[in-house]
Amino acid sequence: MSGYWYSNNSNFDQSNPQTNFAYNNDEFVKNAEHLNFHDTVYQTTGTSDYNVNPYSSSFSVGYDYYNSGSKVPSANYVDSNEFDDEPPLLEELGIDVEQIVRKVVSVLDPFTSTVTIGEYDLAGPLAFCIALTIFLLISGGKAYFGYVYGLAVISCTMMYVLLKLMTSTSEITFMSVASVLGYALLPIVMLSGAGVVITLQSSIGFILASVAVIWSSLAASRIFVIMSADRDQRPLIAYPCALLYSVFVLLVIF
Repeated sequence: MSGYWYSNNSNFDQSNPQTNFAYNNDEFVKNAEHLNFHDTVYQTTGTSDYNVNPYSSSFSVGYDYYNSGSKVPSANYVDSNEFDDEPPLLEELGIDVEQIVRKVVSVLDPFTSTVTIGEYDLAGPLAFCIALTIFLLISGGKAYFGYVYGLAVISCTMMYVLLKLMTSTSEITFMSVASVLGYALLPIVMLSGAGVVITLQSSIGFILASVAVIWSSLAASRIFVIMSADRDQRPLIAYPCALLYSVFVLLVIF
């Protein structure tokens, strides 16, 4: 809004009102004809119907009112039911707890337990490798992370090549071999856990080490022959498995 104020002076120059303006005691008259109003459109935004209950998991939708009079959903609106359909975190990471439990049971009971073919994962083997390195660190005071993971990769590669030469089934993949060998490592992990409490460089330790190697070899070879559907080859498969787990046992004892 703009306007001009001028005095009741006859010498007032309307062409240049700024030069005639002076602050004095003369009576100023507001000339309505010289008032110029500039229309300015102000876009106002208001929020209504926006009720938040701190004790409730949901709230009503807020709307912004514009000059057009239409309702537009507020940008601050968040749907509280947006995350209801999200899968659990373990499922997003590809970790099936029930499947891990079944694999552990099949290793703990290598004679009568049920073995499910086609379910392979690396969550359990990675957890067992981490537990093994932690036990070795506690008992020996040295970090063997590189040794454990290096032996694991070399063992899985050599076992995969051997099984591919012995069988022609499509069940034998690098991931399936790594999964079986990793789950069958559980007796070695239990041996390393016992090494935290007792010394394994004794007759008792050697006996426990022998039991752990036989246990792991039986569990792994049983699953491999079920995968290959050729039970006659179990002694041939159990022998390299025993050599593999013997290296891990030597790492645990010494």
